[in-house]
Amino acid sequence: MGGGNKKGQTAVPDYRGAATATSASSRPNWESQFGGQSWQIDPKTGQATMAVNTPAGVQGTIGNLQGNMNAASQMDPTQARNQAISSNYNQAVSRLDPQWGQNDINLKSQMANLGGTDNPMAGQQAQGSFDRAKNDAYQGAMNNAIQLGNQTQMAQIAQSELPFQQYGQLQNSVYANPYMGQGANYLGAAQNTYQANQANTNAATGKKNSTLGGASGLATGGKF
Repeated sequence: MGGGNKKGQTAVPDYRGAATATSASSRPNWESQFGGQSWQIDPKTGQATMAVNTPAGVQGTIGNLQGNMNAASQMDPTQARNQAISSNYNQAVSRLDPQWGQNDINLKSQMANLGGTDNPMAGQQAQGSFDRAKNDAYQGAMNNAIQLGNQTQMAQIAQSELPFQQYGQLQNSVYANPYMGQGANYLGAAQNTYQANQANTNAATGKKNSTLGGASGLATGGKF
């Protein structure tokens, strides 16, 4: 309620109450399946205190995610990539080595049967074709291993980021309206109240002076 209203004066609004109400409206209480929050405002200071209610099940989920985040922070996607490249390439080489070892034996046997020593150019061409095909096979194995290594790296990056994303989403659900708002502007309310009271005082003083001036004119007969 506003201040007392003397006759002829304008009632002073309750600026302090309005400031408290405005502050309270900027901090709504709410509840959801993930929890809720409520606000208490000190009527003297305007200080707002927030209380958060988090169900036990949600607290357990948060704890699990925090453990997953700790494990994720220990991951090394680059190391995982290098290990994947090495593993896949070595696996491919374990099959290529005997294959191309046998191919080399077969080539030498064919060149001997064709009298390759009497035709060195033909032998060089055959050996060159063999070497290029062998290099292509091993290079293809390396390229495939690198591709698999890159996929492993990207998968581990996504895996390491997932618990942080899930934690952030859960936090947003738990604290769906974490708006802190501003405290009640009691200083501004006090200033507005003072100005309103001062305006009433000035108005009353002006009216009193006007009345006294009128009475003085009547006493002198209106002469100057």
